Amino acid sequence: MKNERTQTIALAVLFVAVVTLTIAYAAMSQQLNITSSATVANKSAAWNVHFTTATCTPSGKAQVTTAPTTSATDISGLAVKLRAPGDSVTCTFNVQNEGTLNAKISSYTAPTGTVGGSGADKTLVQNNIQYSLVYGTGDAKAGSAPAVNDTLNGKVTATPSGQSRPLKLTITYKSTATDLPSTDVSITNIHANFTYAQV
Repeated sequence: MKNERTQTIALAVLFVAVVTLTIAYAAMSQQLNITSSATVANKSAAWNVHFTTATCTPSGKAQVTTAPTTSATDISGLAVKLRAPGDSVTCTFNVQNEGTLNAKISSYTAPTGTVGGSGADKTLVQNNIQYSLVYGTGDAKAGSAPAVNDTLNGKVTATPSGQSRPLKLTITYKSTATDLPSTDVSITNIHANFTYAQV
């Protein structure tokens, strides 16, 4: 009888110990969870560097015979006629970054053209035609040509669009020219190019 009582007490103590340990263990455990999601932005949202519309203004007796056509990556089709020394045509446009990635110029080729004709007329025009591409009014580098590593910052949450930089392309028949060609001289393939790359 005494033995049974001892066993009963021992079992009761053991039961209480197990229950106590279970409660203590349960009270000291905590599950932590991490749940999340991600989206990789599409290319057009992340990378969107492009031209805005170009507008051209003649000076002196110059004439814009065909206005340029502007697409995201090209300004083309401009045709002008320069009629006297000092004549020029200036086209203004912006390069805009509407993507989220910052960009910089990785290569740049200054504007050039191919003078047609022959003999004295060709030489006269070659010596007096001038091309210029510079940052426009309001830019920190206004009056300076674009250069490798010039930046164009992308948009951030606080701003609706990224950085825009004004540019001016000018085609001039120098004011120091002492003569005009005896026949019309065409200048073809007037072009400049610059490549933007991710910073």
